[in-house]
Amino acid sequence: MASITLSLERSTQENGCLCVLPGTHRHGYSDYVPVANPGEQIFPIEVQADQMDETRAVEIVLEPNHASFHDARIIHGSAPNLGTLPRSALTIRYFPTDVKFIPEKNPNFHIYLARGRDRAGNPYSDPTKVYPPAGTIA
Repeated sequence: MASITLSLERSTQENGCLCVLPGTHRHGYSDYVPVANPGEQIFPIEVQADQMDETRAVEIVLEPNHASFHDARIIHGSAPNLGTLPRSALTIRYFPTDVKFIPEKNPNFHIYLARGRDRAGNPYSDPTKVYPPAGTIA
C-alpha cells in the first residue's frame, strides 16, 4: 500500500509537518489504543506508545506542490501547528483491490475504486457526494 501526501501550503517544523519513524513499515500493521482526550484530537485512536520511539522521527518538510510517497504502514503523524502559517495537505492511499477495508476501524474514511475490479467486497463511497472531512463527526 502506498500513501501520498501532497502539500498544498508550505509544511515545516513550526506548522506541524508530517513526521515518520523510519523502518516501522517492516513490522506490519501497528496496534492502536483510544486517545486520552478525543475532543482535542483529529483521530480517535493512536499507535500504542511501546511501538514507537518518537526520538527517531524524521520531519518531512515540503514546499507547496511537493509530495511525500511512503508505505502506508509506516508510523507517521504531525505535531500541532504552533506557527503563524497554515498547513494544508491532501493525502491519498492506494491499496490492492483484494485488500479488505474495515469501515468500523476507520469510520470517517471513504474509499473509491480507482480502477480494476473489487475482489474483497469493499463498501465504496459515492464520488459524486461531498462528505465531512476525516476526523469530524458526520
